[in-house]
Amino acid sequence: MSYISTEYILRKQLGREKAKQALMGIRTISTVCTSSGKKIDLALVSDIRDFEDAFQYFTALNNSASVIITRNPKDFIDSDLPVMSAEAYVKL
Repeated sequence: MSYISTEYILRKQLGREKAKQALMGIRTISTVCTSSGKKIDLALVSDIRDFEDAFQYFTALNNSASVIITRNPKDFIDSDLPVMSAEAYVKL
């Protein structure tokens, strides 16, 4: 998950303060992954069509993520990790 993209979407829908509160809640149940230029290189040559999705996928793999949470699960059809929506994840 990209906190930057999520903040942007939430801010547009909820306003700045509610977006920050929501991100603080998300932060309590998530871990920030580290990445590197190698993940960008992998994303650039990947078969994953969307560059941001590819970058997130390789970063998730590198950080031993347990799941990818996305609004577009179809973008991760060949994922080696489980893929689910935020709603499905929260229900777990």
